[in-house]
Amino acid sequence: MAGQQSTLTISLGNGNAAAATLTADLVDSLPAGVTVANPASIAGTCTLGSVTAVPGSGSVAYAAGATIPAGGCSIQVRVTASVTGTYTNTIAAGALQTDVGSNVVPATAALTVTSTAPGSIASIAGTVYHDRNDNGVINSGEEGIAGVEIRLLQGGSIVATTTTDANGHYSFTNLVPGTYTVVEVQPSGWNDGKDTVGVGATGAPGTAGNDVISNVTLAGGDAATQYNFGELRPPVAASIPTLSEWALIVLSMLLGLMAWREAGVRRR
Repeated sequence: MAGQQSTLTISLGNGNAAAATLTADLVDSLPAGVTVANPASIAGTCTLGSVTAVPGSGSVAYAAGATIPAGGCSIQVRVTASVTGTYTNTIAAGALQTDVGSNVVPATAALTVTSTAPGSIASIAGTVYHDRNDNGVINSGEEGIAGVEIRLLQGGSIVATTTTDANGHYSFTNLVPGTYTVVEVQPSGWNDGKDTVGVGATGAPGTAGNDVISNVTLAGGDAATQYNFGELRPPVAASIPTLSEWALIVLSMLLGLMAWREAGVRRR
């Protein structure tokens, strides 16, 4: 809505096994009429200390020397526009330069500014937890898992990211009605468990897959909850005695036998 704020998300991909390092500043020059909001509320999973987004300015930059981790990262900045219309934000081909190459095609996204709010806002929330009995339900004694990255996508693009709190809970608020996908970044040290579709999405509840719940359609006023991701502890391998351990076992048996025979001789 004109005069209000929206979140600009810049998603930087990296399909390599190692991090990519920027060899030049990446500058996203915003469309004319769109500026960085005050406060900018910089967020995301990239190196935020390397992000420049000055309130009132018309650009967002990611500094040379910053990295894009394997799998990619994102930058979120609040932006605003005072005039209604559709604005197209473009990052030109070659604007992202790294030590492993540059982007060969441009990236574009549209921001539509209206004179009235498009219906009530919506939200979606859930929990990442230790599903001890692997039944897809949070039972008593099943603790949440903190620090897990959760991504919210719309139309294939990341629109927001967050991490779970100390109780494993996450939420995305102030969402425009529409169809969304929630993606969990598989936490290290855990095996994937059952992911479950929640309640409260009146447009369509969605479909659960591996670390993803897709096609969640939120109507204005929806507060969707219980979009949960279960995780399992890896099985503990059984301990098999090594050769030296077997030797100790055999030696102990021999010593025991000798002591028994010696005691028998003494009794005679």
